[in-house]
Amino acid sequence: MTIVVGTATTLSFVLAREWWGNLYSSDPEVAQVVIDLMPVAGIFLTCNGLNQVFGAILRGLGRQKLGACIIVPSFNLIGLPLSLYFAYGPLDMKVVGLWWGTCVGTVISAVVQLYFIIYRTDWDKEVERCIRRLIVSRPAKPQMQPATQPETSSSITQETTHNYGTLA
Repeated sequence: MTIVVGTATTLSFVLAREWWGNLYSSDPEVAQVVIDLMPVAGIFLTCNGLNQVFGAILRGLGRQKLGACIIVPSFNLIGLPLSLYFAYGPLDMKVVGLWWGTCVGTVISAVVQLYFIIYRTDWDKEVERCIRRLIVSRPAKPQMQPATQPETSSSITQETTHNYGTLA
């Protein structure tokens, strides 16, 4: 879904960039900067959305530290220096360079996270861990209330099986 929304956003940014530029300002210089930024902003938004999804997957796997160890260097050690180089270095790309550097850091972060999710995760083991957590987190058997009819063993088993499936 992130790719679909990101692609649609990027296309709207690219195909309507003149409209966006004129929407932001009637000054031709400002409008041109916005026009130049729209394709980069679209790529950035798509990759940043993927970063959010991949980060959530890593958190769900209990590997949030790995996600942080990927994102922080990607942005701070790669994206930020590239932004400064593109903007103020020999290329002199100004604000568009700032965005391109950030975009490169975002792409690198997304690719590295995806690598760990696909190639460095044992999904069979993760399923087993999930099942163990579900078994441990089962609610305690209901306590009998003095004013109610006691539940039979089979009704509790049926309710547990209905809620959790046969896990044990």
